[in-house]
Amino acid sequence: MVPDPSTPSSPLVSPGTYGSHGPSITPSSSSSSFIPLTIGLWNANGLQESTADDLLRHCQSFSLVFITETWLLPPHRIRTSWTQFNLYGSPVVNSYRGSQGVSALVSPSCPMAVVQFPVHTKYALGLRLGRSLRLICLYLPPSLSNDEVSSVLVSLPLTDDTIICGDLNARLGAVTGDSVANARGSVLLRWCEEHGLSILNSTLAPGVPTFLSYRGGQVKQSMIDYFLTNTTSALRSPRMQVYSDLSLGSGHKLLSLSFDYAVPDGYPSQPVLSSSSARRLWNLSRLKEPDVCSLYMATFQSLAAPLVDQLKALKSSPPSAAPPIDALNDSLNEACFNRKIK
Repeated sequence: MVPDPSTPSSPLVSPGTYGSHGPSITPSSSSSSFIPLTIGLWNANGLQESTADDLLRHCQSFSLVFITETWLLPPHRIRTSWTQFNLYGSPVVNSYRGSQGVSALVSPSCPMAVVQFPVHTKYALGLRLGRSLRLICLYLPPSLSNDEVSSVLVSLPLTDDTIICGDLNARLGAVTGDSVANARGSVLLRWCEEHGLSILNSTLAPGVPTFLSYRGGQVKQSMIDYFLTNTTSALRSPRMQVYSDLSLGSGHKLLSLSFDYAVPDGYPSQPVLSSSSARRLWNLSRLKEPDVCSLYMATFQSLAAPLVDQLKALKSSPPSAAPPIDALNDSLNEACFNRKIK
């Protein structure tokens, strides 16, 4: 029998005092665990520095928030202490600003490690939470043809646990309780049906507009910002909120999707922030034991596999923006120091 390096009699890991090196990692169990998450979504229609500050004041309980139509151009970044991932926009001729663009701001208290993964379209930003949950945020401008929209949707890398959100400029009529359906809505609906995607607006916020504007003294409203998923069974107690009374300088309303995520069996648990957490000290001398060393190496290779895949993708298709170094480092540390060694 291969010895377990975490046994108290001869520990490879022992409890110590919590230091400044970050949170400890809670040992995972063999059964599913639930992690509470809240994902925000907002179309900025051109993000201003003051608006970003105002937005985050309303998102303190969020795990992360996606912002579409940032108009952000490289090398600019959003001034915030939250970790950010930026899909830069496109330059506008004879203007100092950009167009399009998607950004994600991750709260320091987000309970799962977050890394970016490649999505091969300029209209989508992809993030992976932990090892199993994928988030893809889209901005599909109105200028795209239906064929172009279909091509973008087909290119998205869907895995078992995927949530898609964004401003799709598609209207689904009675499906969501909207007053109008358009041709792009038909393209979106057909794609959702073909890929087993649920439109969460339909069940969690039916008939609630996500965009309001005032023209000719009349209020125009529509539902064009969405949350979609193929993993409703993994989202326990989902709640969707449209902050209709909140004005952030855009006709689009802030949305949030909250749920308890059921981490699949066999996946390592994530870092848990706690002021009373204990920093674990590693007894590296145990790695001199052949069985323990072999077990650790095999476990590390398994846990690091997704990171290796991401690094290979970055090397083969270098992104236009700088890769998420901090998030990559977090993933490496998670693989190195995770205690799921059975």
